[in-house]
Amino acid sequence: MTVTSSDVAVGTIETSSTSGDSAVAVIGIGQGQTALTVLLGGMAFHAVGTGAAIVEATVPGFLTTAAGSPTVYIAGGPTGVPENTPPARVTLEQNTPNPFNPATTIAFSLPQPMEVDLTIFDVSGRRVIALIHRAMPAGRTRIQWNGRDSNGRAVSSGIYFYRLRSGSNVQTKKMVLLK
Repeated sequence: MTVTSSDVAVGTIETSSTSGDSAVAVIGIGQGQTALTVLLGGMAFHAVGTGAAIVEATVPGFLTTAAGSPTVYIAGGPTGVPENTPPARVTLEQNTPNPFNPATTIAFSLPQPMEVDLTIFDVSGRRVIALIHRAMPAGRTRIQWNGRDSNGRAVSSGIYFYRLRSGSNVQTKKMVLLK
């Protein structure tokens, strides 16, 4: 499957090894989707500017339909300051929605490019999944967690913690999954 973005000034297609106007993913026999996170081999649309981009997925041997090519609109912040303006310090935001079911979005901002680890833990401190473990650009990043562990299994209802490590900075927040 090849996923493309029609305007890299608006957003790029990201995998664990590339970022650009297109990326290729392999969906194995008996599977219906790519891996659940970029870290595990999946794909993501990374907004880099305001505007509209058509994101299209094509699979050899399958017809492309209009339903398979959504237009993604990226708007700037209400103040007119671009959303990806680097902050003065590392910030980790509260996930939204919280409580959540089945998925939630976690956002953080970096003042400069740096190595980042964003990891989910259960209430007993066991690692559930590492969402990000790589160098990230300065600015605001949003990532969605679908309530699944590193093996793709749905986790149970309860309290979870997400921890952001970036340089010497470590921040942790609590979230609740309700089923």
